[in-house]
Amino acid sequence: MRNYRLKDLLRQVLGEADGIASVERLKDDKRNNPLRVHFTTGGYKDLSVRNTAPPSGDNHDNPEVVVHRDGSTRQGPTGPEWKRQAGGSA
Repeated sequence: MRNYRLKDLLRQVLGEADGIASVERLKDDKRNNPLRVHFTTGGYKDLSVRNTAPPSGDNHDNPEVVVHRDGSTRQGPTGPEWKRQAGGSA
């Protein structure tokens, strides 16, 4: 799962959890734009999402290939929605 999709999933799941006031995406090139989780207690924690690519690499100019546990694959988001999510223009 590419970082932008994982970060969106984390924002959604954490945002619905008890004890969490909000989740925001920070702009920090040195730490891969971490997510900041604000707790209802007033504290916060920064989460840095990292990923690895297969030995052949991952070409971000192409749509994501989603690999399932059983080894089967399917194509990830495509078209204008994929371009927007990947940071390109739609």
